[in-house]
Amino acid sequence: MKKFLIILVFILCLIGGYLLGSFYPINGFLSNKTDIATDTSEVLTVTVLDEDEEPMVGIEIDVSEQNGPPEAWGIKEADTSGKAIYNLEPGTYYIFFNTNRFPLGYVIPREQEITIVKGEPKEITIVLEKTE
Repeated sequence: MKKFLIILVFILCLIGGYLLGSFYPINGFLSNKTDIATDTSEVLTVTVLDEDEEPMVGIEIDVSEQNGPPEAWGIKEADTSGKAIYNLEPGTYYIFFNTNRFPLGYVIPREQEITIVKGEPKEITIVLEKTE
């Protein structure tokens, strides 16, 4: 009976750790970046439209300093005009989309590398193509 309880507690801890890691990834805890405007940050506006130039409302737009999963500050959903706005420190960033939450019927664009420069707000428009 004691062995069973130990195994049960161990399994519950594994499941709890998995769930906690899913909702609060470790890179979110370690990062000191936020999406709050500072004296040194600049605005990046990403607009996503379909081929008819209609806004893609609610599509997830990700921005990251490196390839791979974005940190919490880099995940946004497009508003009713298809825009997501970020406050970023000068540097190089990547714009990409979450393939798990990408709308069906559209081609997933390649990631785009951009450079943010102080004093130069940046606007990027991405037009999604329909699949054949």
